[in-house]
Amino acid sequence: MNALLENSDHWQSLWERFIDGDKKAFALIYEDNIDGLFQYGSKLHPDESTVKDAIQEVFYDFYIKRKSIQKSHSIKFYLLLALKRNLIRKLQAERKQQVNNEEDDFYSEPETNPEYQTIKKESEKELEEKIKNALLKLPAKQKEAVYLRFDETLPYEEIAKILNISVESARTLVYRAIKTIKKILKTQGSIVLLSFFKKKQ
Repeated sequence: MNALLENSDHWQSLWERFIDGDKKAFALIYEDNIDGLFQYGSKLHPDESTVKDAIQEVFYDFYIKRKSIQKSHSIKFYLLLALKRNLIRKLQAERKQQVNNEEDDFYSEPETNPEYQTIKKESEKELEEKIKNALLKLPAKQKEAVYLRFDETLPYEEIAKILNISVESARTLVYRAIKTIKKILKTQGSIVLLSFFKKKQ
């Protein structure tokens, strides 16, 4: 979320307006989160139209159920988790029809994320390709953890809840992902990549 929405006074006012059914407040929440939700959803499901449908369903439920939603977590956290659950249900339904027994293939290989294009300014083309390939080689859970940590900048506590694991396990996933990338990229590549990650925290 932007700095304005993170301001506590503004947040309280926006939330109260949203609870009361203020459509302008809802529109602000929608506009501030739609791009991030689509990027995240695209990592969970390969079909763009399915992701868009799921996002609309999430926002519809979010508005309809607004009076019963607890404010224990940020709006971003609530929407990301709701989208993940929605897409997993869709994937499970698709699997039943396809009689697909692969249990670990929940996520499609992510396309190049625009966020990572910053790397191009810091590295030569050969190194850029190595970084791209290294990210694609990560296991699905590690890719998701890295995305939530560095693209969505979520704390490990919220990452753990989204992935349904412990906080320590969430930290371990990110640590192992970076360690794996370092091994793939060797010395020069790991320095560039870790510098990039550090800027996103």
